[in-house]
Amino acid sequence: MNNPKLTVAVPVFNGGVPLLEAIESCKNISLPITDFEVLIVDNCSTDEMINECVSKFEGILPIRVIHNDFNCGRINNWNRCLELAKGEIILFLFANDLIYKENSIEIALDLFKEHNNCALISAPWIISNFAQSFQKQEPEFLKRSPGIGIFQINQHINKVIESGKLPFVCLQSCFLRRSLVLKHSLHFDERIPLTTDGVFLSALALTTEVVGFIAKPTMIFRYDAPNRQHSNVKLHQHIEQMLTAFVQIQKLTSKVKIDLTKAFSNFSGLENGVVYFSRNFSLDGFRYVLLMRKSWNKSIDDCKIDGIVFRLRIIKRFLLLPVRAVVYFFIRNFSK
Repeated sequence: MNNPKLTVAVPVFNGGVPLLEAIESCKNISLPITDFEVLIVDNCSTDEMINECVSKFEGILPIRVIHNDFNCGRINNWNRCLELAKGEIILFLFANDLIYKENSIEIALDLFKEHNNCALISAPWIISNFAQSFQKQEPEFLKRSPGIGIFQINQHINKVIESGKLPFVCLQSCFLRRSLVLKHSLHFDERIPLTTDGVFLSALALTTEVVGFIAKPTMIFRYDAPNRQHSNVKLHQHIEQMLTAFVQIQKLTSKVKIDLTKAFSNFSGLENGVVYFSRNFSLDGFRYVLLMRKSWNKSIDDCKIDGIVFRLRIIKRFLLLPVRAVVYFFIRNFSK
C-alpha cells in the first residue's frame, strides 16, 4: 500500500453503524487490493465503530486508520484527509454514504491517466433514503455539467455561477488529483462549512483549466441519514455562505469575468424563502424571512454589486414564480 492509485478518504466522528455500512461498500471497488487504500481519519470518536470496522474487514480491505490528537473540527478533518492520503487520486466517502455497486472508479482513473493535465473529474450520484427503498440518479449533475468528457473550465464555471449555483456537487462524487492539491496548497475553508467544497473543487479545477465529467455514478447519497449535516442548515446561513462562495470563486477566475449580479439574483434563495414562509405562515415565519433578506442585502453591500439591477431581476423572478410552478406541475405529473 506504499503507492496506491486511489485513496478513499473517510473523515469520521462517531460514525456509528452507518460507518460500518460505508466501509463495507468499499468492497464494490474492483481494483486490486494493492491499488487503493481506505483511509479513515478519526476525529476523536467516542464510539467503538472504527475498531469494529478494522476487525471485520482486516485482510479484506486495505484499511489505514489515523487518530487525531484532538478534535480539529469537521472541515479541518477533511483537510487532514488531503494531507494523509497516499493515493494520487482521492475520493471522499462520508459515513452516511456508500460506494455504488456499479461505480465509475476505474473509468475515472483511466481518464486521469489519459489526461495528465486534469485535476478533477466529476461523476453523477445516486440519491437514496437511508433504507435504500428509494433510489434515483440525482438530475442536478446534468444541470451543472457541460457534457461527458474533458472540457475547458473557465466558461463552465462562469455559466454555472451566473445561474446561481456552484459548479461542482457533491464532494463525494468528485475525484481529486492529490499532487495538484498539494502543489497549490489548496484546502477547505472552515469559515464557510456549507459551501467550502464548492469553492475548493472550483479552485482545484482551475489549476489546470480543464475538468472531466463521466456518465456513470460513483456513490449513493443517503439524504435522510441520521448524522447528515445539511439537515441542520439554516436558510439565512445558506444564503450567506452561497453568496460568499460566489465571490471567492470569482476571485479565482482571471480569464472569464463572472457577473455577480446575475449570480446573486439567480440564486434559489428567493424560492426557498417563499417555500419557507408558505410552510411557516406566522409572525415568526415572517420575521425569519426578513432575516434571510437582511443576509442577502448585507452580501450585496459587502460585494458592492449593482443593487438596482439586482432588485429588478429579483422582481422579474418573483413575478415568474407562478408560471414556473405551473410548468413544473405539468412536467412532473404528465410527462411520465
